[in-house]
Amino acid sequence: MRQYILLFKQWYELRSDRERILVLLLMWALLYVIFNFGLFRGLDKREEVLKLDIKLLSDQAGGWKQQVAAINQLSREPRYQQWLKQRQLFSHLKGKSLSLLQLPISQQWQNIINTILQEKRNVTLVQIKNFPESPYSLPNVSGASTVSEQRFLVTIYSNFFDTVNYLQYLEGVLPNVRWNSLSYQVTQYPIAKVELEFSIFYGTNG
Repeated sequence: MRQYILLFKQWYELRSDRERILVLLLMWALLYVIFNFGLFRGLDKREEVLKLDIKLLSDQAGGWKQQVAAINQLSREPRYQQWLKQRQLFSHLKGKSLSLLQLPISQQWQNIINTILQEKRNVTLVQIKNFPESPYSLPNVSGASTVSEQRFLVTIYSNFFDTVNYLQYLEGVLPNVRWNSLSYQVTQYPIAKVELEFSIFYGTNG
């Protein structure tokens, strides 16, 4: 390599000033071409990588946009609205059930009865009175009683046929119900004031 440099130096010194200037210009031009070729080639590769990254991000953004549009469309579907209402209702009932289970069993029954009595249409519920829980002695059974009795006095306003339907409804939904008394007094025909007294029986050991 050193030998070639010495030969080039000898050859260069034998040249005229004009030829020397031309040689220097050619060398600078060659270095410029080599430098720019390497630089721009690297920049071209980087530009290709950036273009690919931009395309990937654009495709990903387009996918996200489609997902958002699908979610917005789904939120307007009647079936989704119905599912959402059922989920909210389930969460509400779950919360009420957990709070109900923390109460004594007599209070649990009182809350259940109050809910049942208010669900019937065409019947105006005026009052629900509950008496203290008391042990119930079974006939011909000796020993401590494990059955409790909870009495309720309910006052409603309704007509005759809706009152009969109401009694049948209560018999169907209330477990172990016993009717104690019924008072029916017409206030303004066909509406009457009805007082119902009944008992609910349940085990005290769970």
